[in-house]
Amino acid sequence: MKTTTAILGLLIITALNTFAEDTAQEQDFKSRLVAFQKSGDMQQATNICEYCSPNILTVSDTDQLELVILRGIKSVEFQEVLPGIKDTKQGVNIDGSIYVLNLEPYKMVVVKFQTTVANASSGFGLLTGIKDGRIMICGYKTKDK
Repeated sequence: MKTTTAILGLLIITALNTFAEDTAQEQDFKSRLVAFQKSGDMQQATNICEYCSPNILTVSDTDQLELVILRGIKSVEFQEVLPGIKDTKQGVNIDGSIYVLNLEPYKMVVVKFQTTVANASSGFGLLTGIKDGRIMICGYKTKDK
């Protein structure tokens, strides 16, 4: 009985690890995110974000990316997006205008910071999408009327 339980446990752990492996696209994104952090240059965010004009990132998203540079990266994971978040057709109100995501949501990228700061977040999550075969952090664009 103990042997059966141990084997079953190993199978479950193996199955969970199998599903947790990153795709080639996810590995590529992680490499680009680390390169962005090491560069220390917000201009390099164009390698990980889809926000060229007229698309935008929110101030909060920009702040999070600045913290990546300042606090470093402990870990990066991709998590499935909740169904309610995927339905973004209504858009969000930013400064009185309605904006929608500029890419179809792929997964949420969750970044944990290397250094901890008292009374501060240990990390963040942002929506990603795929553009030209590469995972990019989503920005926003004005909603078509």
